[in-house]
Amino acid sequence: MIHSTYPRKHPDDFIEIEDSIETFVLPGFIPPKPLIGKQSIIRTQGSCFAENIHNEIQRMGYDSRFFSFPEAVNSPIANRVLFERVSGQSSFGNCDEHENLFSADLVSQISSMIPREDLFIFTVGLSGCWYDADQIVPIINPDIKKISQYKFKWLTAEENSTHLDSIIQILKNLNPKIKIVLTLSPVPLNRAFGFESPVVADCISKSTLRVAINEVIKKNDSCVYYWPSFEIVRWLGSHLQPVFGTDDGLSRHISENLVTIIVKLFLKYFSNSPVK
Repeated sequence: MIHSTYPRKHPDDFIEIEDSIETFVLPGFIPPKPLIGKQSIIRTQGSCFAENIHNEIQRMGYDSRFFSFPEAVNSPIANRVLFERVSGQSSFGNCDEHENLFSADLVSQISSMIPREDLFIFTVGLSGCWYDADQIVPIINPDIKKISQYKFKWLTAEENSTHLDSIIQILKNLNPKIKIVLTLSPVPLNRAFGFESPVVADCISKSTLRVAINEVIKKNDSCVYYWPSFEIVRWLGSHLQPVFGTDDGLSRHISENLVTIIVKLFLKYFSNSPVK
C-alpha cells in the first residue's frame, strides 16, 4: 500500500515552486510515457481556466484549440449537453436556450475537428446548473428579473461522474485514439446560489467535482488522465506567496506566472518536446 505524508517544511522552503510541485503534488499523475509531441493537436474546453491553459500552451508553440462559451457552460452536465449535440444525439437537454448557445455551425465545427485531434484537456469548474422545471438551462443571466422562475441545483459527485463518463464515451466514439486529461479549475466561484457564504459554496462545489473526477479516473485508467492544477493552486498554493491577483489585483485571477509553471510542467511530462 502506498504511504505518504503531508509536506513538513517551513513556508520559506517552498520558494522553489516547480521543485515543490514535482515533489509534493505530481507523484501518481505522471504518465508512463509522453502522450503528445510538438506536432500534436490539443483542445482545451470547459471552464474559464481552460482558456488560460489554451493561451499558455499556444504561447509555448503548440497547436491548441479552444471555443469560448459563457461561464454557465463549465459544469459536467452543461458540457454533456454540448457534446451530445456534437455527437448527433438529442435525447438529453433539448430546449431553445441550447439551440441559441450551441449553434448548428459551432456543433459542426467541433464534430469535424475532434477526430483529427490528439489530446483533449477538459477543465470542470462548477458542480451545479440552472433548471427550468426539469429541464437544464446552462445559459441564463442570474441578474435578470425573472430569476425566480429558475432553480439552481447542486449535483452530487455521482451525478457529475455520470455526466463526465458520458462526455468521455462520446469523445472516444468520435476519436478512438484521442487521449483525455481531466482537470479541476482552481478559479473560485464568481457567485453562489443557495449558500450564504460563496467561500463555503466554492469548497463544496470543488470538493464534489474532485470526488467525481477521482471515480471517473479509476474506471478509465488506461485512456483518461488527471492533471492536478487545482491542488497546485489551492492546496500547495496556501504555502506559497500570493497566487491570486498578483497581475491585476483581482482575487479570483490566478497569477500568470503560476499558470505558466503549471503548463510548463504538464508539457514536461506529457510531451516528448517539453518547454525548457
